Amino acid sequence: VEPNALMHTQLRRSMDKAHAEALAAGIEDLRLTLFDGTLEDYARSTEGLSDEARRFDVVATLLVLCSVPEGPAEALATCARLLKPRGRLLYLEHVQGRTSTLRAVQRAIQPVYGLFGDGCDLCRDTGGAIDLVEGANAWTRRHHREGSLAGGLLPLVCGVCEAPPPGKNR
Repeated sequence: VEPNALMHTQLRRSMDKAHAEALAAGIEDLRLTLFDGTLEDYARSTEGLSDEARRFDVVATLLVLCSVPEGPAEALATCARLLKPRGRLLYLEHVQGRTSTLRAVQRAIQPVYGLFGDGCDLCRDTGGAIDLVEGANAWTRRHHREGSLAGGLLPLVCGVCEAPPPGKNR
């Protein structure tokens, strides 16, 4: 799911290339899907399908949770519901600053940044949303790293979360 329709052409090209490379490597059951809409739209559109047909082995979020309309916690909860048992969420996201000074700087530059950042909200607590969904037993964090860009103005988190095995509640 990519909320920015301007990115769809580039994503489709990348998906076609990845699929061709997978086939060349002998991987025939690769299914890449680009859905034109929100995560909730996708979840609603697949309600009548079996869990196997509507769920994914891997869901990746790459610098998108800052701009999803439903907010990062709801989007991540939907990601968790769309993962197969033991499926993986891969994430690379920027997060709000840890210090009050950095958060104040982010709030100050947000109005201009939002104009050029395709609706990106620097001040969203995406890191807290990842913690919240993990705390609801939707997944277990297997790997987590922190870094930053732009001289520290854009703190980043990346990692891998794993959905529970079959039979475990989520």
